[in-house]
Amino acid sequence: MQQIRFALASLDPGSVAHQAQDEPAEATIYPVRGHDSALTFDRPLVVGNRGMGKSFWAAVLSHQEGRKRASELYPRARLDGLQVALGFHEAAGKRSGDLAPSQREVAELLRQKKTAETIWHGVLLRALAGTGPVPQFDNLQASIAVIEHEPLKYEQWLREADNALQGGNKRFLLLFDALDRLSNDWHIIRNLTRELLRLSLDLTGYRAIRAKIFMRSDQYSDGSLFDFQDASKIKIGAVKLEWKRADLYGFLFTQILNNAAAACEFEAIILKAAKLKVFSDDLRQRLREDEILQADIFSQIAGQFMGTDRRRGRTYTWLHQHLADAFEQTSPRSFVLAVNRAATSGQAPAKTAIDYNGIKEGVVAASRLRVDELKEDNIWIGQALDDLVDLEVPCDPKSFIQRWKARETVRRVEAMLKDSERPGPLAFEDKGLSREKALLQSLIALGVVEERAQDRVNMPDLFRVAARIKRRGGVKPPARS
Repeated sequence: MQQIRFALASLDPGSVAHQAQDEPAEATIYPVRGHDSALTFDRPLVVGNRGMGKSFWAAVLSHQEGRKRASELYPRARLDGLQVALGFHEAAGKRSGDLAPSQREVAELLRQKKTAETIWHGVLLRALAGTGPVPQFDNLQASIAVIEHEPLKYEQWLREADNALQGGNKRFLLLFDALDRLSNDWHIIRNLTRELLRLSLDLTGYRAIRAKIFMRSDQYSDGSLFDFQDASKIKIGAVKLEWKRADLYGFLFTQILNNAAAACEFEAIILKAAKLKVFSDDLRQRLREDEILQADIFSQIAGQFMGTDRRRGRTYTWLHQHLADAFEQTSPRSFVLAVNRAATSGQAPAKTAIDYNGIKEGVVAASRLRVDELKEDNIWIGQALDDLVDLEVPCDPKSFIQRWKARETVRRVEAMLKDSERPGPLAFEDKGLSREKALLQSLIALGVVEERAQDRVNMPDLFRVAARIKRRGGVKPPARS
């Protein structure tokens, strides 16, 4: 088991986290079931929580080698002849030649009374430069000027660009990612996002030009984004990114097989579990889908139980369950980190590559990472969680509200947001809620808190452990540093 332990210890959790503008390594492109729909030309809206693959698939689509590899794994996605440009992304405006406007550029355009509609159509026009009669534009201001003052010419250029692309058996896709970074004001983000959705709907009238939008789940749940005519056509066709338990273990096992030193030993374990003598493509496919086989394999490398017997649960189900958010979704980065930490903590077990003690330490490490990720996207979360330390869940929602009131959490959050480039809690936009209730609703929308029956709320271990919130019988939070 030593080589398998080394393989797990060498896993890089960062390899499954990407920004849209960075080219992903070929080995990290894994065919998750259902994710092919996120790549297809005619599905304009892709929705997912943090870590589910939005920016990753945007990165795959925006790089030629990524599209080539994805075409091999997902032939039904039909990515051949696809030309792709980024209309907005996490690092927009930070690299030379980037067509996507930065947050500051968007703010300046809005200050100049440019509408969200003309901004996005201007981005599209710049991105189509060189297609048909569309000329090069030195900046976004120049392309917006055409849309404002020569709208008929703009429409003509779009039609001719569409015809030129069809004539060359080409298609053009404009990608938008990290929409929460468009502004530090949710009202502005909402307006800009709504117009992006309208643009994506307008472009369905063309045959070779589309927009694809990667959106956070909490934004998608904001019904006001879709309060325009025919918005249901976009919403009903949204692709929701999820990693099932079998997908996560299939990805993990594929990474072990890709490790030359561990592959032979691991193949022997797989063949024993499958009761076969020859490793085949069919068996490789079963590794991605067959949970009974996966559980048998994992029990051989991690032990069967989370203790000395079945009372603590089985390792295969326990790990996934304790890494899930309130939507029962587990990100591949959290999963890989937990297994990696299990293989690097403590002394190696005598008969397995990792054991239940290491797995518990892995969950603690994954919890810390996940909370840190949340803080990157939502700077207010750190304060909201810090003021809940030592609270015990499940509990009445009033326990959250009273704690925040006692510690003046809202005042601290509002002070923090004054000089921030990131927006505050989305539910602060709901004037019918108190600020404390809005904090709770925002945590629920992000999957950090779950609502239970009988007016109780709970926090999954994925966040609870790092937040040092108690739960009777649960994984213990780490000691305060």
